[in-house]
Amino acid sequence: MSKKNASDSPSAESSQGGNESIAAFVHDEGEILAAPFAEQIEDILRAKIKADPALQKYEIDLGTGANQTLEIWVDGKPYSSVDDLPDERLKEAFRAAVEKWNAK
Repeated sequence: MSKKNASDSPSAESSQGGNESIAAFVHDEGEILAAPFAEQIEDILRAKIKADPALQKYEIDLGTGANQTLEIWVDGKPYSSVDDLPDERLKEAFRAAVEKWNAK
């Protein structure tokens, strides 16, 4: 799934007072929806995958499961835990993406 630019899809903005605003996140049609924090982690992870030729073969998506847990989809297959991912480098990239998000 390729990411679209915000200008390619409708988005909404809500005013937070003053000059601040929050833009709603944009997702691809067919993409599994996740909580906004998971979408942000997914963006960080996608950048890490794009920068690592060994990981570029993987198509990833994060979603929220029926019981509100995080689902990690790799090449169309769901995983409920980072430890279950099919590649050690992918596990490391996921953990690094979460660490980067937590450092914000």
